Formats: sequence, structure tokens, C-alpha cells
Amino acid sequence: MEPIGLVLSGATLHTAKFQPFINYENKIRVGLLVKILPPNSLCSQLNGAILARITDIKFIHEYMEEGDILSEARRKKALSPGFQSLLEEFARVYAVAELEFLNLIVKTNNKYKLVLVSKPPKPGSVVCPLSIYDSLRICGINVDRLRDPLEIMDTSLNFKIGFGSLYGYEELETGRAAPSVIDLNNITMHIAVIGTTGSGKSYTTGFLIEQLSRAYKVGNEYFGVPLIIFDANGDYLDYISIEGRDALVGHKNIYRVCVGLHYTSSFIEHDDANTFRPKLDLDSLSSTELAEAIIQFYHGGVSENVELQISLLSQMIQILKSSRISMNLAFKRNLLHEILNIAGENRAREVAEVIRSCTGVRNERLAYSLVKLISTKHKATIGAVLRALEKFYDIIVRQYDLVPRTSGDATINKEFLNNLTNPKSPGIAIFDFSAEGSPGVELIVKQFLVYYTLNMAYKYFTEKKITNEQRLLGIVIEEAQNYAPNTREYPVTFSIARNTLATIATQGRKFGISLIIVTQRPLYVDPVVMAMINTYIIHRISPADVKYVNIVSGGLPKYMLNKLVSLDTGVAVLTGQLNPLPFPLIISLLGKRRAPHKAGFFSIKEYFKQQEMNI
Repeated sequence: MEPIGLVLSGATLHTAKFQPFINYENKIRVGLLVKILPPNSLCSQLNGAILARITDIKFIHEYMEEGDILSEARRKKALSPGFQSLLEEFARVYAVAELEFLNLIVKTNNKYKLVLVSKPPKPGSVVCPLSIYDSLRICGINVDRLRDPLEIMDTSLNFKIGFGSLYGYEELETGRAAPSVIDLNNITMHIAVIGTTGSGKSYTTGFLIEQLSRAYKVGNEYFGVPLIIFDANGDYLDYISIEGRDALVGHKNIYRVCVGLHYTSSFIEHDDANTFRPKLDLDSLSSTELAEAIIQFYHGGVSENVELQISLLSQMIQILKSSRISMNLAFKRNLLHEILNIAGENRAREVAEVIRSCTGVRNERLAYSLVKLISTKHKATIGAVLRALEKFYDIIVRQYDLVPRTSGDATINKEFLNNLTNPKSPGIAIFDFSAEGSPGVELIVKQFLVYYTLNMAYKYFTEKKITNEQRLLGIVIEEAQNYAPNTREYPVTFSIARNTLATIATQGRKFGISLIIVTQRPLYVDPVVMAMINTYIIHRISPADVKYVNIVSGGLPKYMLNKLVSLDTGVAVLTGQLNPLPFPLIISLLGKRRAPHKAGFFSIKEYFKQQEMNI
């Protein structure tokens, strides 16, 4: 590897300018990481180098200056092509690039670490690109353990694994792109992948999922991070197909959860893919949790001024539970609605008969307790609870058949989570909310499923923590603004999952739960959730989001902020705990994903080809 330029006079402790050699003037890019070495050093040296980043590039032409002697001639188009060629030959024409110093690279105990720069480089210091080995060493990778440095893309070392490549090296003739790395030791610190439509965020999330599937390797066998994916648009269904299943080498079990009663597949599923519909275990929810869920389901997630309704419903559920009546059976038969409809001062026997006919339980004392409770409540409260129960039954129970008769018939329960997060056979569950897996399913149903599943996961992991059994789970949420909305900016009519998501964001990391939220508009996501995100993968975003992203991500260099609205597809800024370096990186991810990404692409060419065949 050869130098790309020399440092000019005037360097400070923080910045410097360098003049690139002529063959690199058109190849260097803003954002490129370089190392600065003493004059006449070889580019193979790393110890003692200053790690720097190009923040600006200027091209200088002696006779193309503002207000110079040729200004009038240019104005009148009086410069002939021959004269301009002569100027190009004899004028001083060169480029100057500005550098921002990041750290000093020092080697201690055979390891490289980054420390503060304490002395500016001398004029004539050599500017070199980072080699593949350099990019790994500064991330704490022991390259001696790799037969080929690019093995880091398929194998994690100390839970550090390749994730794309450093931006700008593709054109430097360095042989191969220098890989960037993510540190999976910080996976539970939560991640946000953000970007406008077409910027590459779902593609990047897919690649992240593939790398999480390679988190740990024993011999030739991989073990991945267990994942639940709420897939809004079918962007990850490729991993269930014959073509894409092999990309998830560390996930032993793969599930597709389809909400629709009549789901379809535009692809051929792999033999080991397990497709099923979600069936909920209402008995796993406490009386208060179930009551809150039903009331908020009715009110669109609003929890203000509904305390009396929640209190009444919670007490009714608790009384029934105390008599060992299954909530699955009770809601399957719409029992609570029937009880509220007929309960009155002297109708306890009728209530007892309804309970007996629905559940087989004969208990007049139970009926009297319910009648006594209901008789003390205001008619308006009873009416609101009746309407809430009616809506829950009509949509969740009857229309989508999500509640089985018994807890044993539930498919999303502790047993499901136990199998999914088994360290010896980690799995991945894709909740298919796309038009294929959930055709016509309303958003409120998807939101309720997210709430229920996250609630189950949080309780399950809390129990595991108490018994000192460590488990791990990543939760990927596409279109996160629909499940944890910032209601001041994005007034979604239903947000029951928001509080549960906020709880997991603030406390889940202690139990081994990692949130991976994916969104087009981070400003629309609940600020409590966003405040708990510690890693950001930022693709091209809208101008309205730049200021907000700069705040929640902890601040980005000015030149990076200016590029956020124009980043190429597949290029992103990586900042935060998952980044092993103490400064943001611009990385390239295009072409890295192993599985196809058909769901996120529409070909107008193929469309018209099909029409042509039908003519």
C-alpha cells in the first residue's frame, strides 16, 4: 500500500491539511479514514500513527480564482480551447484535503488502543489509507487468529464481527475494501436503523440479522442471537424461503407467524420453516394487565380517565380467576359481557346459570360476589366496559380467532419463548404483518399482538433472571412509529404497545432483551424509547429529521450532518455502543446481504415483460 499524500504546514492538535498525490485527487472522499505517519515512513506502520478523517476537499487552479486577471476574459467567453489547454499545462493545479484528528494509535502488550493526540504531525508527514489489517486492529481484533482478514465477515472474534466496509475505500486500489466491525458485547444496549424509503434500512437490518446468526461459533457450528421480528412489509420473508434460509446458519429453528385466516406465500418455503397462526394465552396475563389491555384496546391506547373501567373489569377477572375459571374459555364464550348484561340487585341466580352454562362451574357464591361488585358501579362505567368487551370479542376473538379455548392450545406462550431462546438451538420468529401473511388485518390487531408478545417476553425474561438462568433475545420492530408513537408528532389512533416498549427500552437490557427498531421517521417514535437507544445506523433521512437525529444520537460531526440527506443507497452512519471505535463511521453495506431481498423491490421492467407475454 502506498501513501496518498503529504501533510502541509499549519497542523494543530485537532486538524491539518494535506495535499493528495495526483493519482489520488479524484479517488479520495469526504469521510475516508486515514493514518498519518512521520515523514518518510512506510504505510505498513500502525503504531504511533494518528488516525484521522477527511472532512473537506478543495481543488485549486491558479488561473481560476475569483477576481483574477482572467475574470473579464471568462465573462466574455474569450478563452479559446487552445489557451485553456495551455493554462492547464502550466498553471498550478492541485487539491487540498482537510483532516480531523480522531485518536493516536499506540501498541501496548501486543494490543492496539486509541488515545488522545498530544502532538500535531510535522509538515511532510505521510498520509496513508487504512489497510484491511489496520481497520481490524484498531477495533481490537487479533488478526493473527484469522487466516484471511475477511473471515471476520463470517466469524466473530470475542463477539466482534464484520459489518460492511469503511466508506470510500472501493476506489483507492487497495485490493479489497477495509471491513468495519460491530461489537456484539453491547447488543442489549438497543439499536435503531433509520432512513427514508429506498435508503437501504431494511436491507441493512437483514444483513444485521445474518451477522447476529453468526454471533458464536464452536468448531464448525454457529449459534445465533434468538430473534423475534415484527415484519411490516415482508422484508424478511426471504429467510424462510429455500433461497434465503441458509443465510441464517446459527438459527436452528425458524417460525413464520401469520395473523390472517387465509395467508399466502409468493415463495417456496424451506422444509424446516414452521408456519402457524398466533393463539394467545390470556391466562398468562394478570387481572390488571388483561383489563388494561381490553380497555385500552377500546379507547385506542388512551389510559387517561379510564381508571374506574379498568378497576371494574380487573376485579371481575380476579373473582373469576379465584374460582379457577380460565380466561381463555371465558373470553371465547364472551362470559364477562354476558355477566355485565344481566347483573342486577336480584339476578344472582341468572348470573350463576350463565357461568355454569359457559364453563361448567356451579358456584352461587361466585355469582353473588360479581353481582355485589357490579351493583356498586355507575351505569356509565358499566356501559363503557360492556362496549370494550364487545369490541375485543368482535375483533380479537371472533373475527381473527386469536383466543383458543384453553391455554394449552396457545402458540405464543412461555413454551414458545423457551424453545425460541434455547441457547443450544436458538430460533427466529417472523411475525408476518405483510399483505401475504396478514391480508386485510387491521393495525389495531397487529398492535395488540405486539403488546401481548412483548409483555410475555418481558415477564418470561424477568422470571429467568430471578432463577439466575440467563437468556438472550433480540426484538426487531419494523415501522416502529406504529407501535411506540410520539403522539405529539404522529397521532396514531392506537398505541397500546407503547408503554410496554418503553419498559423494555428502559429495563430490558438488564434481562438480556435487545430492541432493534426500524423506522423512516425517528421523530415519530416515542421519545422515551428513542432516548434509550445506544446505537444508531443512520441511512439517508429527511431534512426535517436531521436536527432530531443529531440530538438523540449524541451528536455527529458537521460534515456528517450535511451528508445525512444525500447519502447513497446502502451507505450509513454507524454510531454508538455497537461501534467499537469512539467516533461515528460512514460505512457501506450494499452487496453484503447473503439472502435475496425480493420483498423490498418492484421491477417495472419485469411488470411490462409479463404484460407483453399476455398480449
